[in-house]
Amino acid sequence: MNKSILNIFLAIIILIFSVKAVSAAVLTKEKLASEIERQVVSHMTKYVDGDVTAQALLLPVNSFDIPDGELDVDVKLDNDNFVSKKYTIITIKVNGKKIKKFPTPVALTLVKNVWVATETIERNKSLNESNFVLEKKDVTRNYAIVITAEQSISDYIAIRNIRAGDVIDKRFVMPKPDVAKNSVVSLIFDTGGVNIAIEGTSMQNGNIGDLI
Repeated sequence: MNKSILNIFLAIIILIFSVKAVSAAVLTKEKLASEIERQVVSHMTKYVDGDVTAQALLLPVNSFDIPDGELDVDVKLDNDNFVSKKYTIITIKVNGKKIKKFPTPVALTLVKNVWVATETIERNKSLNESNFVLEKKDVTRNYAIVITAEQSISDYIAIRNIRAGDVIDKRFVMPKPDVAKNSVVSLIFDTGGVNIAIEGTSMQNGNIGDLI
């Protein structure tokens, strides 16, 4: 009789622990990082062109014990600007109830098609597509100033010597002026209703409205 009672008691204990095991779940660091990265990439691609990748950093623990139920990971970014490192607020919910909330940084990388010089180009020379090729490059650090496929390279002039293999950004070039230095221009003088036109040489680059 005592043996039967003991067996029943042990069975109840096993059942209790089984119910607890079923009602709990583990959210691993890898799964959480993957979801954070997915949401960050999805958000940032709305604001920047190119191939964005993300890496969640400094997650507080290797796994989270959470109740069993419908899991929701909410990722809030500090802003919509693209930078190499952003800060996020992570909220973990189960069945709509907040379980965990914590900050974590995320490293971002951006790859875009950019113009790369195929030969040496001297300062003050106009650029054209025959001197360049479009290549996919990591532009995380200089994406705001790099000259991309969306921009015509022939709209620019070199303001410094460019070497073969250089990725072209706004530090290398300026928009092509309306009048280039040393180009032939027409000088028109209006003297009381009489117009006199002669040829001259521009002493410097200039745009319409500039005094050169």
